[in-house]
Amino acid sequence: MMNPFDRLDSNLIGLILIRAGTWSTAEDEDTYFSGLNVCRLWRDCLLLCPDDMAAVLIEEHGTRDALVRAAGCTSQRADRLALMRVLLRTAKANCLDGEALLYAVQQGHEDAVRLLLEWREHAPRADCRDGEALLAAIFYGHATLVHLLLEWREHAPHADCQDGEALIKAAAEGHEDVVRLLLDWRDHAPRADCRDSEALVLAAQEGHESVVRLLLEWREHAPRADCQNGAAMVLAAMNGHKDVVRLLLEWREHAPRAD
Repeated sequence: MMNPFDRLDSNLIGLILIRAGTWSTAEDEDTYFSGLNVCRLWRDCLLLCPDDMAAVLIEEHGTRDALVRAAGCTSQRADRLALMRVLLRTAKANCLDGEALLYAVQQGHEDAVRLLLEWREHAPRADCRDGEALLAAIFYGHATLVHLLLEWREHAPHADCQDGEALIKAAAEGHEDVVRLLLDWRDHAPRADCRDSEALVLAAQEGHESVVRLLLEWREHAPRADCQNGAAMVLAAMNGHKDVVRLLLEWREHAPRAD
């Protein structure tokens, strides 16, 4: 998510310049400071002052959207947790149906995810929106957050949430470690062949040979190599994934027909 201070509209620039105490260009011997430079310098100060930064965010976006933006902030200089704690004085941690949690997960901010889930009141559920946070962690490749959400002490999302969507996303993105984690999960593990073997078809389409092999070799409910009338092989061939095509054609049982 873009730092909210990287692009400022005229009203917000005016607010910051007023608080910086200047409207005019300052001159010091041969050095000139434009209003934009003053704004940038003041932005740097704001990043180190959570209370002021929170006030500016609330002025521009409102309390709830300010919390969402803070949770997803990628600035290396801002104290994200301090800013979120200031905003949580008035905003609910689960506002907008857990939107702040989703933004924190998308950016891989484990510290922000923990802060929200552990907040003393109105904490978002780890399985809010039917496991959307888990799906976001998988899509963006944040394996640590996948573990964190699945292991959360209450209201943890199911590994097979949304009829196996987590497994399908992991397979499509080629995250072999996450596919294995989901299939091996102790409770509510998805079937390897869920939704007519969609995970296998998408993994083959994207050329993720190791994921295709993992699914075909799974110890129970493994998808057939010729599932969906050979769709996995057809899509792999269309995308030029020769190794995947060969793997499917040579599979020891239920191999698809080359013709």
